[in-house]
Amino acid sequence: PILSCKSYRLSLLVLATASSALAAEARIPISGTTTITTPGTYFLSRGLTGAGPLITVQADDVVIDLNGFTLTPTSGAGVFASNFDRVTVRNGFIVGGQSAVRFEGVEGARVERIATSGSTAAAIHTIDTTALVVHDTILRNPGGEGVLVNASGLAEPAQVEITSNQIVGTGGTGISLKKV
Repeated sequence: PILSCKSYRLSLLVLATASSALAAEARIPISGTTTITTPGTYFLSRGLTGAGPLITVQADDVVIDLNGFTLTPTSGAGVFASNFDRVTVRNGFIVGGQSAVRFEGVEGARVERIATSGSTAAAIHTIDTTALVVHDTILRNPGGEGVLVNASGLAEPAQVEITSNQIVGTGGTGISLKKV
């Protein structure tokens, strides 16, 4: 009987831990131009159009799932983050704007499963960003580079992983790395 009581308590502990983990993973909808100020996983509930940035990140530990929808910035960036860490953008489309995604001073930046078209400058533009991963993207017809990584303000070279991407019709080079 004592052994089964301990097992019961352990089961409750496991259930409580699983419940809190699920609560921590709750997804937060985005339905308009927004500034994200708290960590979490966010998802688009519809496409967004307007002056960029359409989504501004002002928190660490943010995942933005475009959920198959399209961001259409008429200027600026589709997604912008400056001096916050562990920011991910994935699963959708970004059309137009100056850049689809722009990160400045972000450590742990990820862009994955994104298709872009028609940005006037670099499709993915990073400045002094470290631990950057760009994976499985399609970058079409940017006015500048497909991916521009400028780490000239960092004391150490940035760590960059760019894999399984298609970059088509750039106005500059496909991938430009400065002090990487």
